[in-house]
Order: sequence, then structure tokens, then C-alpha cells
Amino acid sequence: MFVCSPVFPVWQLYTFSTHLGFLRVTLDEKSGIIGGLEFVDNRTHAEERTSFVTFMAKLEPIQLPRATQPFFQTVYDELSHVLPGNTISYGELARKAGKPGAARAVGQAMARNKHCLLIPCHRVLPANGSIGSYRWGGDRKSALLKMETTGHEGWKQI
Repeated sequence: MFVCSPVFPVWQLYTFSTHLGFLRVTLDEKSGIIGGLEFVDNRTHAEERTSFVTFMAKLEPIQLPRATQPFFQTVYDELSHVLPGNTISYGELARKAGKPGAARAVGQAMARNKHCLLIPCHRVLPANGSIGSYRWGGDRKSALLKMETTGHEGWKQI
């Protein structure tokens, strides 16, 4: 479910240690809207004592702010239909978002995604099927795709 961002958010930062690196969650304590869910290179705040999965389970329903550009929001909405373990090309996602030939704009939307895992931009690949780039590193993208295709055992480690 997507909702508008709060006018005066009070952001709380949480950092979790995962086998893919540190995962930082920015959460508005008033509205429960997630402002960001990103991998970071180092621990910037105290690590939570609960697991990431336990933390996220307490947030249901998850609320994300809307993208500032309507096309990006359409891209994110279409991407939400790509199931775990599946991938889509930038060009195909552009077509589904109503703008055939806008693969580069889809790439920009993926690069600006601040909600890894929730907006699964790791499922978007170049037309040639290679991993391509990923805001949080190609190794993480490969690992996320592998976890999705081999089952959910890998998610228990997060």
C-alpha cells in the first residue's frame, strides 16, 4: 500500500546486521511510513536486538511514501507484480508502465529506489540477462536473486 509522505515526519533510524551487510531502516514514528530501506557500508546507529524479519512483521501494513515522479510510481507499481524468483528487463518494465522505449527512465527509477526489498529493483535486469548494476552492489543483487530462486532459507539469515 502506498500513501503520501507525512508533512512533518519524525524519522527513527534502525540498523540490522545481515549476511548481505548492514541494512538501515528509516521509519517515521508518527505515521509508520518507511522513508528508506537501504544497505549501508557501516553501522551508523545502534544495531537492533531483534531480527530484521521480526521488526518488519510489526509494521504491517507496510507504508511507503509515493515517488515524486508519476512515471517512477507507475514503474514501482508494475514492478510489484514481478514475483520473487522472477526477473524482468528494463525495456519490458517500461512497456508495462505504458512507455515503450523508456528503458533508461526505468533504470533511473531503479537507481533512485530507496526501498530495497520492498520495491524489488533487484529483479530488473538488462535485456541481455546479465546482472547489470545495482545501487547496493552487484554481489548483493546476485545474492538476493539466488535467495529468491532457491527458496526462502536464505531470508532466515537476514
